This record gives sequence, structure tokens and C-alpha cells, in this order.
Amino acid sequence: MIQQKARKLVRKWNTNDPFLLAENCNIKLMYADLGHLGGLYQYYKRTKIIIINEALSYHEQREVCAHELGHALMHPKENRFFLHRSTFLNCDKLEREANLFAACLLIQENDAREFLHSGATVNQISAITGVSVPLVEERMHLLLKENA
Repeated sequence: MIQQKARKLVRKWNTNDPFLLAENCNIKLMYADLGHLGGLYQYYKRTKIIIINEALSYHEQREVCAHELGHALMHPKENRFFLHRSTFLNCDKLEREANLFAACLLIQENDAREFLHSGATVNQISAITGVSVPLVEERMHLLLKENA
């Protein structure tokens, strides 16, 4: 389901650029000094907002934007910080889903298959795509699971 959501979004807008996709989906992008946080998603007064740490590199910002876009599209009215602080709800599932969405968005299925068939290592894929090793591992694990 998560992979299909990413695939559908890419087909609709003809891009996997999370910054353009956020704009196309009417999600407000903001940049701020967030200290140790990479970014966050908030739903406030019927407005979806992604805030990205301005201190991050472009590749890190791109990955954070893809992750937060996952929250915006899959958990649109969930404010994770409220849920984490004010409820007993475990937010790990939401974070895993947002990571998987980001991995599927940033590494398209055809590219992932090519990497798999070429025998590229996770570190090589990360270097080629600019996607962090943990997200590359998520993407390749999903592909292997589908092929099993």
C-alpha cells in the first residue's frame, strides 16, 4: 500500500522530487533552525506544514522532506509530537511508514530492481542516489520481500 501510494504520486506529478510534490499537494514548506531535529510535519488550521532543518545538507533535506511528505499524505491529521507527549499511542509505526514511503519515493521500483540485479551494495546505492543507508536498506528489503 505504501509503495503504491508513492508510485501513484510520482505518476500523477511526473516527478519524485519531494519538494515539488509537497508544493503540488499544497503542503507549505518552511525552513528553520530545528536543533537536533531533521524536520517535522504539522497539521494546523486545515493547513499541512512541513518544517525542515535549514542546517541540513541538500540530500538530508530531500530525505527529510520525503519522510515528512509521507506523514502528510498517510497520516494527514496526526500531530506526532502531541501523540507522543499526550497519549499512550506508540508512534513507531507512523515513523516506519513514513520512512518506507520516503524510501519508495526516492528510489523508484525500476531503479531498485536494477540495483538488485547489478549486485550493487547498499553503500554503493546510497552513494549513487544520495539516499541514506537506512532508507536504502528499507527499500531493498521491501523489493526482496516482494520477490520472495
